[in-house]
Amino acid sequence: MKIPRSIKLPFNYTVTVQHVPYQELLHRGTDQCAYWDVDQRVLLLDEDLPLAEQRYHLLSNLFHMVLDLQHEALDSGLAQPTMPLPKRKP
Repeated sequence: MKIPRSIKLPFNYTVTVQHVPYQELLHRGTDQCAYWDVDQRVLLLDEDLPLAEQRYHLLSNLFHMVLDLQHEALDSGLAQPTMPLPKRKP
């Protein structure tokens, strides 16, 4: 499996996947092998990782992408909960 250059998610969200030097990840403030930037909708992967490790980091960050963009869609009114939320007791 190749690493995609972009990922299309529900609500017309597109995430860009970029391979960058590890120094770029350090510049972003992480010492991890991948960095998910929700504001830019970009996933940065360490370009020196073997393909199997790149796939691992892509898949593990996919969960974060979906959750972050789901919250954004709900907060913006683009999406609605599928069932009513329980009423809170005062």
